[in-house]
Amino acid sequence: MWAENMEGTYVMKRIDYKDMGERVVATFLQACGGTLGTNSVIDMGVTEWKLILASGCAAVLSLLKGYAASILGKDGSSSVYTRVEPDESDLEEMYGEVDAY
Repeated sequence: MWAENMEGTYVMKRIDYKDMGERVVATFLQACGGTLGTNSVIDMGVTEWKLILASGCAAVLSLLKGYAASILGKDGSSSVYTRVEPDESDLEEMYGEVDAY
């Protein structure tokens, strides 16, 4: 919950709740669509409310993962992947404009 800033003092990390909420809602809707759609094509013998409950469980797991990633990550995002901004030297090397070594 707390992170050390450039001056060496500890500040509370900002969690992007909008991003986390979007991911949870998307996970719930995708899981509902997948389970209900599969149940309509292949009769699994499971009632719809159980499939929706399972989709809710998937959304809760998405929420827990996003919260853990936002606390353990460096940028407060719900993503586990940390974005690295390339500088111009990396881009020049990538596109072959400069010899690598």
